[in-house]
Amino acid sequence: MKKTTENNEISFLGRVFYFVKDIYSKMKAFRLFGKISDRQKRLAGYAGNAPTTESRIAYILGVAKVTFITLFIILTVAILLFAGRIISYENVYYMFKDIEYISSYGESRPEALNYSKPLNNQYFTSFKKGLAVASDSELKFFTATGRITISEGLKYTNPKIAASNSQALVYDSGRKSFAVYNSFISLYSETLEYPISYASVADNGSFVVVTKSKKYSSVIRMYDNDFALIREYFKNDYVISAELSDNGKYLAVASIDAKDGEAIVTLNVLKMKTGEIISSTNITGDMPYGCKFASENKIILICREKALVFDINGKLRAECEYQSSISDYHISGESFALVFAGDGIDKTNTVAVYDADGKNRLTRNLDGRVLDVALSDNYLYVLLDREVLRIDVRYGTVSRASSFEGATELVVLADEVAVCTEAAAYYLTFK
Repeated sequence: MKKTTENNEISFLGRVFYFVKDIYSKMKAFRLFGKISDRQKRLAGYAGNAPTTESRIAYILGVAKVTFITLFIILTVAILLFAGRIISYENVYYMFKDIEYISSYGESRPEALNYSKPLNNQYFTSFKKGLAVASDSELKFFTATGRITISEGLKYTNPKIAASNSQALVYDSGRKSFAVYNSFISLYSETLEYPISYASVADNGSFVVVTKSKKYSSVIRMYDNDFALIREYFKNDYVISAELSDNGKYLAVASIDAKDGEAIVTLNVLKMKTGEIISSTNITGDMPYGCKFASENKIILICREKALVFDINGKLRAECEYQSSISDYHISGESFALVFAGDGIDKTNTVAVYDADGKNRLTRNLDGRVLDVALSDNYLYVLLDREVLRIDVRYGTVSRASSFEGATELVVLADEVAVCTEAAAYYLTFK
């Protein structure tokens, strides 16, 4: 369909036609097409019907040049036809800015990432090796070197951030608004009719937002990477967690309902492209805390009584039953960490790490209150009242770093960890 404006601008296909025609005219003017004249043959080195070595080389280079230009035109036309809508000065500019953002990790970093003022109702997460911070008044994105790429006002009562390797989705939990950002600007925003309870974004830019409706307890709105709503998935039970696989192909949905006075947990796996439900698993008598893809084909489901690992077809791959209740958990890559609460606030807590096959990689008893845990490929980080522990999951060795007053959360930033307070996030040095 042709797209025109009130100023009678030429249509998109018309621009493509005149672009190709202009290139062809220039090529013809330089005699890249058409028959070679006798004079050109003589200048190229022909001697009768026996071409010289120089003329052969000139001919081969001429053919190569024409072939290259022809392929360039075909590729350009294909890009304009199929991706012309997303090619703009702003997109190209921010693509290079984004490359600079990621590559800045190799530079020296500051000791702290300072906010402009103490923040309330904070939410922290890692985004592209840097830190994303949302509060009820402000949104900030930091690079790994401490450079601020986004700093803007935010009027969200209960802000949350769902981040991937490409974009960050900031939403007001319990309210109706959300916005999608790259490293520098807001790309898309929307205000829904009903409150938002959860969101997830994939590396390919597709995302989901969980809300509800007048008829259904949960409605999962599924968007493609062009911010178009492709479908809605309706459920009569309550969705606790809805997570996309990194490649955006699959969606895992953990929900809870009650039947005959007994809680029923349901884990559904859907194809994002078609909305097809490829598996549905029920667990009776438990409560879901959250789920996350450990890989494209494995999903870790954390419940109140046990942790379970399923493949996308609903087959149970591993199960870990708790000996006592858990107070916290963290899923990262192919592993998950659990915190088993002690009998009192200052009693011994137990931390344990399991892989996606259910194998216990680490168990450690700790004295004191565990405020937060974070997990990377090789380390478990534990935030206590006065210090942070770094436990090597492979060897069990422990390193320590002093904590900061008011510290509430740990965020893994690539190969390091930061402890977050109301005023700043501090990188830690372990001894």
